[in-house]
Amino acid sequence: MKKVALIELNPYHGECLYAQLRFLKCSGYDVTLFCDKSQERSVTSFDVVADRSFFWDMKSFGNLIKIRNFLVENRVETVILNTIQGGRVLKFMLLPFPSQMTFVGTLHNIRKLKDSFGQKLICRKIKGVYLLAEYLKKNFEKFSKIPCSCYSSAYVPAYGSEYVEKKEGEVWAVVPGSIEYKRRDYDFLLDAAKSSDDCVKFILLGNSKKGEGPLFLKKAEDDGILEKFVTFDSFVSNELFHSYMEKCDWLLPLIRGGSSLADDYMNYKVSGTFILAKAYNKPMLLDVVFSRVENFDYPVVYYSDEEKFVEMVKQSAKREVCDLSLFESDREKYISLLNS
Repeated sequence: MKKVALIELNPYHGECLYAQLRFLKCSGYDVTLFCDKSQERSVTSFDVVADRSFFWDMKSFGNLIKIRNFLVENRVETVILNTIQGGRVLKFMLLPFPSQMTFVGTLHNIRKLKDSFGQKLICRKIKGVYLLAEYLKKNFEKFSKIPCSCYSSAYVPAYGSEYVEKKEGEVWAVVPGSIEYKRRDYDFLLDAAKSSDDCVKFILLGNSKKGEGPLFLKKAEDDGILEKFVTFDSFVSNELFHSYMEKCDWLLPLIRGGSSLADDYMNYKVSGTFILAKAYNKPMLLDVVFSRVENFDYPVVYYSDEEKFVEMVKQSAKREVCDLSLFESDREKYISLLNS
């Protein structure tokens, strides 16, 4: 049985681990999982598990050395990095490894190949790169000659559910994740909420006490529209998150056309909201500029301006959405890079 290690050294991108674990275990691999300790709560709730798992503080350089020693001593043939960018990954990749050990991994931001010297150092040891969407491949090939493969990580564990009440006639528009202005245009959401019908509930599916959550809530309160939002003041459990996702009508990426954010997500990286839309087969309301992106294979309905957004968000019931990816096709694309 071929030995692989799946590694996430950072406290993010854990949403991509589940699909990879399924692909690897369904393909007969012996899998060792190393994750930053911050990922333990979510990863241990998966309904598919690695053969062995370790959750360590990956800020510690000593733990990076421990991982390296484990890989060498156990003759792991292939190392899969869930994120091949960032300072921790650079330190890890600069350690000495046997020449026969193969490294592949997921690149979450293609722009790093253009702007980051550290990224170029990391990629010297990378034999194959995974991208999370076909539409990114053309830009990747402008910056790198490393073999690449695209796979969909749009799979979620079979979580249980919590009871959440959706009143008759309500429309739920979900913004997943903590409130971060660098990732989403929340001022656009506030402006749209002022004009939206009372039947529309905007659900901010993350801990609103973190980051810029208090700032957003203060703005909503000052505008007299706080009651239009459903918020949470602590970590949202997987079961509760799943329940809202199952019952929601829309997902809102809140990426406005003409912004640097839109440029990033049209050319260099994938929003987690795109992946959730596909995983749950829920349509996104997205700025019409994204209609220009070739191979943009997600459930989506486009709007042209705030007025159109407000008009559309209240009438989601009849929207058509894209089909889900076929698991076997995604598995084959993923495994093909390991075997190349």
